Amino acid sequence: MGKKRKRGFAFLGVCIVLAGFLYYRYMARADRSWEKIEESRTLYVVTDYCSFDYTLTDGRPSGFNYELVKMFADRYGLGLDITIESDLNASIEGLNSGKYDVLLRNIPVTAETRSQMHLSVPVMKNRLVLVQRGKSKGEKQKPVRYLPDLEGKEIYILSGSPYSMVLEHINEETGLDLKVVPYTSNDAEMLNAMVARGQIDYAACDILTARVSEYFYPQLDTKTVLGNVQYVAWGVSRHKGLDEKINAYLDSIKAEPVFMELQRKYYK
Repeated sequence: MGKKRKRGFAFLGVCIVLAGFLYYRYMARADRSWEKIEESRTLYVVTDYCSFDYTLTDGRPSGFNYELVKMFADRYGLGLDITIESDLNASIEGLNSGKYDVLLRNIPVTAETRSQMHLSVPVMKNRLVLVQRGKSKGEKQKPVRYLPDLEGKEIYILSGSPYSMVLEHINEETGLDLKVVPYTSNDAEMLNAMVARGQIDYAACDILTARVSEYFYPQLDTKTVLGNVQYVAWGVSRHKGLDEKINAYLDSIKAEPVFMELQRKYYK
């Protein structure tokens, strides 16, 4: 047998072993109970990269949701295995398959999101607002306050954002023709910065993110509401017992001063 052929068989053997190992790990994680999570001492988390969910500050992890889940993990002696994924649909697929234990984002609690994934108890309240430039000395146009004035206007929103359904419902319920433009990015703050710089006129954003953008860009106006108040939650795997632990933790931590401190820290 030639050397090339031997090397080919050796490479194939390594691939088979590796595939078997990965399959074993996948099956082990797909059928994890809370007891198995504790035994593994690891919580698998998928999130996006932004200042509210997960980011790096001076080389250290930070973020409102990150700090919350870190306190949960510390309470039970778990380490965090964090995957950054900007595609929300890919994150949901990984959550539902058992690849991840927690989808760490501010997911609006709606009938549609409930049908897509298992959700935790609400973490806090949120709502969708219009991000636009306020009237300044150099601008004659006043900020839009009524939905009919947005007829035919382009409103940018992050591609795959769970809040895009709010704009769709507005079009359906009012008969308006709001031009919803998906923007391929996972950074709502960057989208709001584009409004501030005059690159685009309007963006739709949750009020928590909008307030932070308004702090950094005082020329922004975020007073126009686009949707009703909604609760936001985390996506949680259906592993037996995991949701009970997370829900009990969230219900208790929301009554503690540290929760309000985190809100002030990240949402000004």
